[in-house]
Amino acid sequence: MNFHPYPFDTLFKDFGYKNKLLILGETGSGKSNLLCYFLYWLTSIKRKRVVYFNPIKLPEIRKLSDIDLDEKDVMQDKLTKALNNYSHNLICITPTDNLIGKKKRTQLWDFICYKVYQHEDKVYDIMMKESGLKKGKDYVRQANLFIATDELVGICDDEKLTSWHEEIIYSGRNYGIGHIGASQRNQKISKFITTQTDYYIYFRMEDYDIYALRMKMPVIHEVKFLNPIDRRYHWILYHHGEKYLNVPVKQLIR
Repeated sequence: MNFHPYPFDTLFKDFGYKNKLLILGETGSGKSNLLCYFLYWLTSIKRKRVVYFNPIKLPEIRKLSDIDLDEKDVMQDKLTKALNNYSHNLICITPTDNLIGKKKRTQLWDFICYKVYQHEDKVYDIMMKESGLKKGKDYVRQANLFIATDELVGICDDEKLTSWHEEIIYSGRNYGIGHIGASQRNQKISKFITTQTDYYIYFRMEDYDIYALRMKMPVIHEVKFLNPIDRRYHWILYHHGEKYLNVPVKQLIR
């Protein structure tokens, strides 16, 4: 892949398993394209591990992945085997065409969240024990995983999260579980995700959605695209009150 890591190395230098990233933007704004490059940077360059749920069957993610599973593989416990294979940095789960309907899709997603939440990084555990530390007293288990998906709307039921998805958002950081998600509109996903996320990328959006975001995060403000002819909103990164401005997408993909 012809890839230049800038500005990921600068803007996400402290991004780790305890963090959450949310990408928002209208159709065709480049969310999926950016997500592919970000996952490549995260898994191939930073050597982090990601479990990616791929209900819209993005071929770019499938090509990047170290292993591509479907719903039958997950139910046959092949996901557990993949999690315990530390050569797999990007684990992709792509449902077949037989998995029809939002209910089945959310059930599969919840089971994946359960497997990720319960996973224990055995390498980390061995390292802690060799240091003379006791689990439960000196440290807690760590999964050291990100869970990610491109279309949060497709797995949120009336803006509500599944039980294990909510548990990851609520307490996943305690167990080294990060969260990466994308959506066309913040109004269609759970407010719990929006308020608990600490890294945000906003692509060009409608005024109504920007107004709604300001109600949740009053300090955020929009940035116009650098091209004076095209005045639609481009994107900004928001992290813990810091705003990285004037970073066009063309700098990401070279």
